[in-house]
Amino acid sequence: MIRPMFDSPALKGIVRNICTTVTIIGLCLFGLVCLDAYEGTLAAKYFSSSQIVAEHHTYALLLSLPVPLHIIFIGLIVQKRWLSDGLARFAWFGIVGSGLWLGAALVVKMFLL
Repeated sequence: MIRPMFDSPALKGIVRNICTTVTIIGLCLFGLVCLDAYEGTLAAKYFSSSQIVAEHHTYALLLSLPVPLHIIFIGLIVQKRWLSDGLARFAWFGIVGSGLWLGAALVVKMFLL
C-alpha cells in the first residue's frame, strides 16, 4: 500500500517546523510593529511630512498590523491538517480577514499616502 506524501513522519516534521518558523517570524514582526507604535516612531514612517497627532498613530498601526498577522496565519493555515478543528477554523478566518485587511491597507498606501 502506498502512503500519501504527508503521512511520512519525517516530512510531517519538516513541514511543521517550517510552518512554526514562519509563525514565529510573524510574531516577531508583530512585536516590532507594537514596539514602534509604543515608541511613537511608527506614525513618522507614514506621515513624515505633517505634524504627528494621536490619530496618525492609530492609522499607522492599522496600516502596519495586517502584514505580521497575515504571516502568522499563513504559518498556521499551511499546517491546518495537524491542528484541532477549532484552531484550523480560526486560522482560516484569520487568513481571510487579514488578507482583506492587507488588501485594504495596500490600497490606502498606494492611493492615499
